Amino acid sequence: LADWFLTQDLNERQVDECPYLLQMAERRQALSEFLTDPSAFLLLYKVGSYELLKYWVFLGEVYDIEEAYLKLLADLNIDWGDSNPIEDAQKVDLVNRCCRFMHTAGHYSSMITMKRWCLNQCELLLGPFDSKTFVTLAELGSMLTSSGRYNEAEPYVIKALKLRETHL
Repeated sequence: LADWFLTQDLNERQVDECPYLLQMAERRQALSEFLTDPSAFLLLYKVGSYELLKYWVFLGEVYDIEEAYLKLLADLNIDWGDSNPIEDAQKVDLVNRCCRFMHTAGHYSSMITMKRWCLNQCELLLGPFDSKTFVTLAELGSMLTSSGRYNEAEPYVIKALKLRETHL
């Protein structure tokens, strides 16, 4: 049944059934590939990050979650130091959700550079007072705090609090 779902166009039913079936069949490589497919990841993440995390707990013996998502992000061919806006808002959303998921999974340090890039892109594409920009700013402060980088986190947290008081 899992093989049949893998041949179908990606939809919510496939995202609901396929990972479960792959897990039950103990097809770890196929499950890892499914979870790191950008479109499947976005649909799974929409269902809930803990649902996604459950499959990575199963894969944890063999596959490294951090390595898998760093590879997914590397395959996007983004220059993380580039401060120019990109035209692909979906790519920014994918990176932002990957960073958010990795933070939930407890892997924040490796995602901080990418989260900074997301914040820059949100500010350029949406403006500094947009709610998505605010959330990204607050999440970057949280990631830095979780990493023990309090001095780096402070300006982001203060800016987020000021934005919330004045614009949201």
